[in-house]
Amino acid sequence: MNMAEEEASQPIHQTNRKLNKQKRVVLKGGSTSVTYKNISKKRRRYFSDLYTTLLDSSWNYCVLMFTTSFYGSWLFFGSLYFMICYMHGDLLEENLPGKKSDWVPCIKEIDGFASCFLFSLETQHTIGYGSRQTTTKCPDAMLVMSVQAVLGCIIQAFMVGLVFSKLSRPRNRSKTIIFSNQAVVNQRNGRLCLIIRIGDLRDDNFIL
Repeated sequence: MNMAEEEASQPIHQTNRKLNKQKRVVLKGGSTSVTYKNISKKRRRYFSDLYTTLLDSSWNYCVLMFTTSFYGSWLFFGSLYFMICYMHGDLLEENLPGKKSDWVPCIKEIDGFASCFLFSLETQHTIGYGSRQTTTKCPDAMLVMSVQAVLGCIIQAFMVGLVFSKLSRPRNRSKTIIFSNQAVVNQRNGRLCLIIRIGDLRDDNFIL
């Protein structure tokens, strides 16, 4: 049996349903089957509206960017603190914490990159365990700490706003809205009207 005989053996409504599915522009979920081609600077246009682009991205990408932004900022500022302490001489053996000396470091209780990373994390999120703190010996450390405090607030506000906006978007609202299987065209007040039935399963009936 060839393809023509198989199509002829199928019921007419199944054939029409397949044709309608192929010709459908707007799918039942609300997405469209329209593709855009030969658009100049398409990627740049998406990045010019970065917030909306991130809202339309998947949750996996959003969580990945959320984690990367925080860990990246912690590592970046932790590296800056490590360089400042290293250049000031705080990481020398005789100047490490626990040694009985009159040396005043840039940041107290710093003995390596791990402690600098922890200080960066505590500073950005205002945790403040109390053991690590900057001193007045290094204006560079004070400047970097103030910049990190401001930048940390911006990153946190942006990421929290992005996650809240994604959660508040009613993408699955259509699951509780039911349309009738048939539509009727009749005459109302001298005009032809297309009539369908719609039902909202939720009690608030906001759509209706």
